[in-house]
Amino acid sequence: MTQALAEFIRYDKKWAFDGIAFRSVQCEGGVNYVLFDRGEPEAMLAPDWRPAFHLAIECEAVSMHVIEGVRYSHVPASIPVQATKSW
Repeated sequence: MTQALAEFIRYDKKWAFDGIAFRSVQCEGGVNYVLFDRGEPEAMLAPDWRPAFHLAIECEAVSMHVIEGVRYSHVPASIPVQATKSW
């Protein structure tokens, strides 16, 4: 699980996920849970912003989705060369 994938899942309006669970890389057999707040992402730009979590789990409303694969694509990119100074 990467932060980019977690943020995509968090902000995807089609599915409206409340959170995700994934295997722990620090504790064999462990599971990590991430619960998403429902605040607007723009609110995080305020200097005094703090997350607010008003949580209640309704077991009947919980569903699980298994990610069977992720496809990545890439293209070659050139590395910009900067002039170096000789002292």
